[in-house]
Amino acid sequence: MSFWSIDVFELRLMAMRAGIALVVSVCGLAMTLNSAGAQTTASDVPIGFYIGIGAGGTMPTNASALVSKAAKDTPTPLTFRGGYKIVGAAGLKWNSNIRSELEFGFRNAEVHHFAGVGASGSQGIINFGANVLYDMNLSAPASPYFGVGLGMAHSHWGNVNAGAASDNFSGNNMTLQWQLIGGLNVPLGGTTYLFTDYRYIGVSATTFNGSAGQVLHGYNDHSHNVLAGLRFFL
Repeated sequence: MSFWSIDVFELRLMAMRAGIALVVSVCGLAMTLNSAGAQTTASDVPIGFYIGIGAGGTMPTNASALVSKAAKDTPTPLTFRGGYKIVGAAGLKWNSNIRSELEFGFRNAEVHHFAGVGASGSQGIINFGANVLYDMNLSAPASPYFGVGLGMAHSHWGNVNAGAASDNFSGNNMTLQWQLIGGLNVPLGGTTYLFTDYRYIGVSATTFNGSAGQVLHGYNDHSHNVLAGLRFFL
């Protein structure tokens, strides 16, 4: 059984929703304050090295895997609860539009259903890789940016099961991760920017061993992620 009770799960989901609402409120306030002052133009944008930190929510999509035992594969649906994601980055803005960065992040979500049955256990993913992004520097309170990323993901499952009669699936995998990024930059003054973005993240197929000889394989983690944070030019 999971360490966390259902009440704690619900509290974490409520906290994630509250966090996203706070992100939206902060972005709205920042854009309102920024619009009251001078608007940023392309010539105002800092060039050079920067660091960034961010946090937000993650929601893995419904997925399917194969559970194998005695050379027989059984399709197994999986669902997850909403979780959290944190990220840090160090990068270089080459000109007013193009920047590249190295990223390190972690996201965690609890398993909700396994083969249609209420489940316990969790999935944690540490990722590291590189992103390339294009900033559209508009004369407006906020400017959009778009990017792609590629790297590696270290996926960990801890005691994922569907009750006492189920195998406990655990283990670690190192596989490829990719992401698509779209967001908004909001200048806060000087060399500090608020950012908020959406990321669709995919991870290559992973395999986890069960406690009674079963093997879960062919599981591809895909997730929706919403982040907000600060970027500081050095």
